[in-house]
Amino acid sequence: MNVPAPITEKEADMIGLASMQATYAALEAICGDHFHDSYEKARIVFNKDGRFTTVMRDGQCVAHMAGRFSKQELRDALKGNIKDHGRYVAGKIKSILEQKLALPDTYLFRMDIEDDLRWVDSIRSRQFSAWVVPKVPDNDDPKQVRAEFRFWIAEARAIIFADKGKAWAWQHKAIVTDGLQHPKADTHEELAHLVADTFNKAVEHAGWD
Repeated sequence: MNVPAPITEKEADMIGLASMQATYAALEAICGDHFHDSYEKARIVFNKDGRFTTVMRDGQCVAHMAGRFSKQELRDALKGNIKDHGRYVAGKIKSILEQKLALPDTYLFRMDIEDDLRWVDSIRSRQFSAWVVPKVPDNDDPKQVRAEFRFWIAEARAIIFADKGKAWAWQHKAIVTDGLQHPKADTHEELAHLVADTFNKAVEHAGWD
């Protein structure tokens, strides 16, 4: 009998992304103006096994529920799954960026995933950010570099906002351009490497001073 090969970490992460996209779709389908829509209209399917229910959307498992539950409890479960996935991918990204970003001693890397994830509860946020900032910010310094790396929880894509110059309008210049500011990959791990490499190359060209 042929035993299927175990899936790789990359394959598992890609499966996780597909599930998370379905989770967001399920959440949006029962929130806001859609809160009173039927589960059928929301394309949410329940597979019951005794006391436990597997919640499906678009062929993907989006939640596991125990006993009887309300729509609000399902919403909370979906948000909880999103936040758990956000912590998982953010942990990978943070570890890679901390290792790979080539920052001088006068700069620091900053990332607060819990602060970003609180917006999942209030506005069903899909994003979180990491930052490169001067240790001693000076809005009038024409040589200072600032960067935000904005990541999507359910997609392996990002936007790089990176500039050099004074912080005031029209007095700084983007250092990541020509489409490179919109990196995409198969997984968040690959994306983090791409973001770090793109920023390092750009700031090496622009200079830190």
